[in-house]
Amino acid sequence: VLPDPLLRIWEELNAIQITQRQPSAQGPMYVAVPETPRQVAEVTQALSLIDADCPYEIWRNIIWAILSTGWSCAEDLVYRWSASAPHRFDEDAFWLVANSYDPYLENPITLATLFYYAKHGRQPWPVS
Repeated sequence: VLPDPLLRIWEELNAIQITQRQPSAQGPMYVAVPETPRQVAEVTQALSLIDADCPYEIWRNIIWAILSTGWSCAEDLVYRWSASAPHRFDEDAFWLVANSYDPYLENPITLATLFYYAKHGRQPWPVS
């Protein structure tokens, strides 16, 4: 049991956090992709078309695109993909990027980013 003054502070902080975490009403609207074997296979296939030995911004965006699914296997998928470039793979850098993903950005990275890069193949990389 929390004393009333402490409870009020906790409730205020909780309300602030919830308000800050709400997606923007004017932000993009997209439907979450369910984690089905078929969807996971499609994403895995798309990842196989993208070289993990890519520029940092693309690498980061691919990681965030997969994490945007919220799937239980998302981290494993992008970890294995990132590690497929062993001469560049850095586990600490991977976890720094993965843990910095914020799904509540006004214009979040989504799976559309993954499929955009998969469409362009391994290289040369399209200019943003």
